[in-house]
Amino acid sequence: MNKLQAGVIKNSGNLEANSLVSKGGKIYLEGDEIALASTSKIETKGVTDGGTILIGGNWQGNGDLRQATKVDMAAGATIDASSTDKGNGGVVVLWSDVSNSNSVTHINGSIKAEAGLWGGEGGKVETSGHTLKIEDVQVSTQSTHGSTGSWLLDPTD
Repeated sequence: MNKLQAGVIKNSGNLEANSLVSKGGKIYLEGDEIALASTSKIETKGVTDGGTILIGGNWQGNGDLRQATKVDMAAGATIDASSTDKGNGGVVVLWSDVSNSNSVTHINGSIKAEAGLWGGEGGKVETSGHTLKIEDVQVSTQSTHGSTGSWLLDPTD
């Protein structure tokens, strides 16, 4: 598979990989610069478990996804990888290359990786970058009947 070279992604619409019968799907956004506008909505909700949303890289930079140098999530944008019934919350990563001093991850909006209403564990959210700017963001990895999930904030320092 050829990797994007100096790719730019600007999303202002809906990206959905939801499931009405099982686990939510997967959405990966790879590029050097990734912008989620205020009208951006990304979902991988599932009945049994939430799905996976990787933007700019994988959990703690692992794997072979291209690592972004700029990730910008605007106020009003929403990301949801929750279970909708009885299951675990999913995984959401917003990442820019922590080893590149020019990399910035700027987060606003709403991010959810919640457990299902009827059971399950909360999911995992990671927001990382060499420079990490957190503004008016709401993050939830809640669980009504299990353990709350985690939110990893990981600037280079």
